[in-house]
Amino acid sequence: MVSAATVSLGFVAYLAELLTAPPSLVLVVVVASVGGLAAWGIKESIVAAGVVTLIEVGGLIAVLVFGGLHIAVTPEIEVSRLIPMSGEGASWTVVFSSAVLCFYAFLGFEDIVNVAEEVQDVRRVMPRAILWTLAISTLLYMVVMCVAILVVPPAELGESSAPLALVVERTGGPASILSLIALVAMLNGALVQIVMASRVLYSLSNEGVLPAWLGQTHVRTKTPLRATFLITSGVGGLALLLPIGDLAKATASIALAVFVLVNLSLLAIRLRERSAGTEVSPLSIAVPTIGAFASVCFLLLELAERLS
Repeated sequence: MVSAATVSLGFVAYLAELLTAPPSLVLVVVVASVGGLAAWGIKESIVAAGVVTLIEVGGLIAVLVFGGLHIAVTPEIEVSRLIPMSGEGASWTVVFSSAVLCFYAFLGFEDIVNVAEEVQDVRRVMPRAILWTLAISTLLYMVVMCVAILVVPPAELGESSAPLALVVERTGGPASILSLIALVAMLNGALVQIVMASRVLYSLSNEGVLPAWLGQTHVRTKTPLRATFLITSGVGGLALLLPIGDLAKATASIALAVFVLVNLSLLAIRLRERSAGTEVSPLSIAVPTIGAFASVCFLLLELAERLS
């Protein structure tokens, strides 16, 4: 819900680059529309998310093309911007605290598992889908990041509400087109989070953890309408009450806490299996141990940054 609220606010920020409209009204309409699509059906939601993802990747490629051409013909580009420690007053603490916020950029890949029941050959397909998603996203983020900070100084990027549009505008490209692509991408993020969060409530209801009425599905749409309505309302409320920076940081903190618990849970399962005499590979124990330790370190660092 926090993540969906963040991207919904991002949508409003990018829309402000194209037209003038009351932000609160736009936010309510956007969240309600995305929630309606999520309630319409899982097939419709997945098709929409897939199409929007292709459009989103096209927007990132446009940033690379315009930015790359600009860098090629601009001899005074400051390559030193790519060195994280070169900035005045920079430190590893700043780098790591920024890395905590970057966790937000990767949120969403883990949502794949919430529709595992609808995947064919899930034991083979699901791990590959997660790994390919991480690999492609990481590569795109790294290359776009390098191009963006070579075209526009990092401080100026940080002050912009639509940084990628600023990069394309600085290169002489059509910033409005990128803003349109970014708008669609924001909606995609909100849609995926609402769909997955409603499925979590649905599953917890079926397990008896939450009230049974949250697990009821509509006869025609086959979607948990009540859970979807509850999540959509929560997303809208958070987006109206909190600024995007606070929401993004909260999303990263919550995700890190969840990653700690998930890794510890997996470690407990593996140790229990080994105690029961089942053969367990050392890697299946090492990976969740490292994951839990790394997540705890980043979480503590993020908390220390807030208290300082």
